[in-house]
Amino acid sequence: MASDLELAAAEHWALSDAVPRVRRHAVHALSCDACKAAPLGADVAGPLRRCVAEDPNPKVRLEALRALLARATGDETASLLTGLAQDPDLLAEINHARPGSLPEPLRGPLAAT
Repeated sequence: MASDLELAAAEHWALSDAVPRVRRHAVHALSCDACKAAPLGADVAGPLRRCVAEDPNPKVRLEALRALLARATGDETASLLTGLAQDPDLLAEINHARPGSLPEPLRGPLAAT
C-alpha cells in the first residue's frame, strides 16, 4: 500500500504535469483499483475533487469527475453534479463523450443542460 507521503508525491508530480494527457492518465492511475495489484489504501477523493475544481483541461476534469462518481453515495453524487452548470467546457466534454463511457448520473437530460 502507498503511504500518505508517497500518495502526496505522486499527486503533486502527476496532477501538476504540464501535459493534460499525463494528468488525465494520473487521475486514472490514482482512481482505478482494477489497474492495481492492490488498492492504494489512501483516500484519493481530495486530489480528485481539486482536479475537478481546478484543472484547466475539461478532459482531465471529466476523468476526475468519472472517478469521483464511481465512488460516490447519493448525497455525494448530488453535490458533485451541482456545479456542472457553471462549467460549460466540462458540459461540452460530457456531451461529446460516448454515452456508454459516462457514469449513469451524467447520462440523459443532465448532460444536455
